[in-house]
Amino acid sequence: MLKVNKDLMSIVIIGAISATLLLTAMESQAKGNRKGAKSTLASAFNRLDADADGLLSLDEMLTPALNRAENGFIKKDSDADSFLTFDEWTGDKERVDLSIIADEIVQCVADIKAETGNDNIVVPDPGLFLSALDKFDNADTSGDGVLDLSEVQAAVISKVETRFSHMDTDLSADVALEEFTNHKMRYHSSRRAVKSCIDELSEEELF
Repeated sequence: MLKVNKDLMSIVIIGAISATLLLTAMESQAKGNRKGAKSTLASAFNRLDADADGLLSLDEMLTPALNRAENGFIKKDSDADSFLTFDEWTGDKERVDLSIIADEIVQCVADIKAETGNDNIVVPDPGLFLSALDKFDNADTSGDGVLDLSEVQAAVISKVETRFSHMDTDLSADVALEEFTNHKMRYHSSRRAVKSCIDELSEEELF
């Protein structure tokens, strides 16, 4: 009987040690993931910080965004006429119309935020989930049914200005690394929540 008790005690001790080691490993991995994410964000920040002053200006964020917009415009302009039709703008990518479930997405994200207590999750505005055609029409400020480069760039400028204002929490007209990192953390947490809700609601539509 004594031997059985000793064997049982050994099993319990070994199990406790294994559990402790597993939890420690999981905590270390989580810390490593967070540290790795912050390191990656710091690298992204430094690439944008053209004058290396440790702060991002609006111009420093606009310049690469406008360059990408111009390159994307040229690539999509298949007939090289300096205009994008709706079909050229959308390309081969299938765009799901989320506008019909926009309110449900918002409520779903709000529920996830409440359930998880994750303050990094930002509940989106329903107006963010426009159909592809509505987005195209909003960018087509001339109303001629096509987009020129200036219209595409104007849409990009508006988007970057909004993003910059969200980052600049201390209203200093520049963005420090901490503000940049906090914004990106909010963005990624919110994006995961939105994607989860879209997947869930899309599955419901199928059945």
